[in-house]
Amino acid sequence: MRLPGTEKYNRLYFSLLAAGLGIWDYDIARGSLYCCRKWHEILGLDHHLHRIDSIESFKRFIHLEDVDQATLVDSNHLSFLIENDKRYHAEFRIVRPSGEVRWISSVACILDNGAGHLQAIGCIRDITEFETESCPSDQKHSFPGKYGPHRPPSGPFDDPGDVVLTGKERECLVWVSAGKTAWETAVIMDLSPRTIEFHLNKAIRKLNAANKVHAAVIAVRKKLI
Repeated sequence: MRLPGTEKYNRLYFSLLAAGLGIWDYDIARGSLYCCRKWHEILGLDHHLHRIDSIESFKRFIHLEDVDQATLVDSNHLSFLIENDKRYHAEFRIVRPSGEVRWISSVACILDNGAGHLQAIGCIRDITEFETESCPSDQKHSFPGKYGPHRPPSGPFDDPGDVVLTGKERECLVWVSAGKTAWETAVIMDLSPRTIEFHLNKAIRKLNAANKVHAAVIAVRKKLI
């Protein structure tokens, strides 16, 4: 198989094809979305029958619990990404027309042409097998909405006693105490929102807390952060 164009273009095309990546280009100002054929295939769509050309048409295939995380466009977040040369990164579930649920990793660079015209160019990858196989069975409760909610406290919020938090758990709780969302914390720590939730849920269980805010309060009281 040969493609017209330069050698560099061909090299890039075949590299993306081999990696199983679907390319997308979102014009934030105009609201238009371009998605390549492979992108549609990952979502289980025939690009001739289901042409995705806007965020609204994309939302129909996102798991209801993950719509906000997958499509949130906030000017403050975007400005932070641009100013700090950070990438957009989100992991979320999509529901194929067959009803099959798949986990997707989406990354992108946010571009500003200098006139306030913002554009996001990136790719998606199906990470379902990786997520399922790499997560130990005793940690699956740490991913709300994927394997079920995190385990409830063993008692009516009893004092957890001596607790040892990891560095990542402490740092996540520090940002919670500062009023940051998981998305904002993910950008600050250069991690994915799901990873932030993973560390927070571990801290919640260790501290026998009701939620992440409660966990942060306990951590402050016990001088853990």
